[in-house]
Amino acid sequence: MSLVISLVTRGRPERLLNTIERTLPMLGEASTKIVVSIDDDDEATQDVANRIEGLDGRIIVDSRPREDSIGAKWDRCLDYKGSVYYPQADYTPYITPNFDTKILEAAALFPDGIGVVYSQMANASFPRSQGATRKLVDMLGFMYPPYFPYWFVDHWLHDIAQLIDRISFADVDVDPGPAKLPTQEMRDVGWWAT
Repeated sequence: MSLVISLVTRGRPERLLNTIERTLPMLGEASTKIVVSIDDDDEATQDVANRIEGLDGRIIVDSRPREDSIGAKWDRCLDYKGSVYYPQADYTPYITPNFDTKILEAAALFPDGIGVVYSQMANASFPRSQGATRKLVDMLGFMYPPYFPYWFVDHWLHDIAQLIDRISFADVDVDPGPAKLPTQEMRDVGWWAT
């Protein structure tokens, strides 16, 4: 089994570098890949792309035109072979040693390979992060749905995981930092929430 981490970013190269530098020592698997999704019009991040790839051979910089939905950007990682796909934001370094091994062990609990792996919980009813197995991705056509410009994608996967009763837990956590950064270019919240 192998893990592919989908690390999305836009316009925060210094936070991105800090997140990668803090995450790399926590990896336990040589096969783990971190796909850093950069928009081709994000000049600040494009300027550090070579530096990012040079940090570790497991890092892949994926630069493309910016998608209309956050789900499509998270799903860039699906172009890379893996058994489990797991998200990471550019401001949340993983802080659990061997976190990738723990995620793969949790995914191995699904006898048919179909399921969602949750990390530690953000609150009583929702995980801080979650990832989908390749077999579930193949059935759905995505890890996160391409329907929303921001937010909601993790709730969608959470609902599916509950409906199919395919959830396992990995004792994995991130450092959320002093505060979550504001959503960029957020508009029409009422419409999207409805």
